Amino acid sequence: MSRTRRANGAGRVYIKHGSYYGRRPTSAGAHTNRRLGPVRRPGSSDGLTRSQAERRLRELMTAMAAAPMVPDPGITIARAGQAFVEQLEARGRAKSHVETVEAHLRVHLVPFFADK
Repeated sequence: MSRTRRANGAGRVYIKHGSYYGRRPTSAGAHTNRRLGPVRRPGSSDGLTRSQAERRLRELMTAMAAAPMVPDPGITIARAGQAFVEQLEARGRAKSHVETVEAHLRVHLVPFFADK
């Protein structure tokens, strides 16, 4: 039994490990997966039906669309760049890679963006 394709951006509901999961696109073009709830067993009232899981996914999608991303005014390129360099070091990246990122920040990005 095949299902019809959903419209682009409508998300996808699938079953994994006895639960419904929803996969939806983000504004950045990536996809996020969220657990929606357990699958309803035959003869039971516990869990979600497929239509309930799809409704829950739509609710999550509208809630995310309604909540605008508000940038933190205290974050500057210099502070974000330093946090990124620390993250690279924590991941054990090569010394030359970390130095290159620091140089790009120091020479190009921080002077251009200043306090923005």
